[in-house]
Amino acid sequence: MESAGWRAGWVWLGALTLALLLPLALFVRRSPEDVGLLPDGAASPAYRALLGARGADQEHSATVGEALRSPTLWLLTLATGVGLFSMSTNASSMVPYFESVGFTPAVAASGLAVYGAFSTASRFIWGYVADRLTVRRAIVLQSVLTAGGVALQLGVGNQTALFLIVAYHGLMLGGFVVLQPLIWPEYFGRRSLGAITGVTQFFTTFVLAAGPVFAGAIFDATDAYLWAYRTLVGTWLLTALLMVAVKPSRARSVVKAASAAP
Repeated sequence: MESAGWRAGWVWLGALTLALLLPLALFVRRSPEDVGLLPDGAASPAYRALLGARGADQEHSATVGEALRSPTLWLLTLATGVGLFSMSTNASSMVPYFESVGFTPAVAASGLAVYGAFSTASRFIWGYVADRLTVRRAIVLQSVLTAGGVALQLGVGNQTALFLIVAYHGLMLGGFVVLQPLIWPEYFGRRSLGAITGVTQFFTTFVLAAGPVFAGAIFDATDAYLWAYRTLVGTWLLTALLMVAVKPSRARSVVKAASAAP
């Protein structure tokens, strides 16, 4: 952007999107059964016996009507909505925030690049954590640790500290990207997953859009992003509290029962 302008930046972004995502899309499969596998935790004969069948159509899956009548759906929507608001606010204001506290545009953009690299790496870490703790507990842990990452950014004082903090923050916040989609099938199964998540995304899309507007409004009012970031510490902690309030998934107890079966 500094050398060629923001328009050229968008052109390069579009080109990279096509070059990287389009080939990968060719390898995407709809379900584990498409490649001869079973869902996570469903590899044992005991689990298959409990389910009575392999396929997603035979699993315990909620219908759209059942999901809409469930308080759990709306509590999860609220919890993930707050998390998505926090994520979009942080991502959209990270570079201008670092510039506002004295870093050059190049250093601020480099900080975002470091954050992105560690955020990508976090997908493997948080997938492992979710397998051990359940997705719900993993989101609680991730949200608390992300709140700490935002707090650290409020006190960043030099370039080395900036890179270390954004690396940590990427590892923590990046977990929400992979954990948030996993919570829905864990609670409602796979059969109606598209329709159920479509309902929730009708609400969370507006929340995602509100994040950058919120950060910009705070900057316009105070000439700084400090209060926006202070708010993010609270919203990430609120995400954790809301996830604590969600009842544990029954599906996980079935998996545990199957793994314990002889």
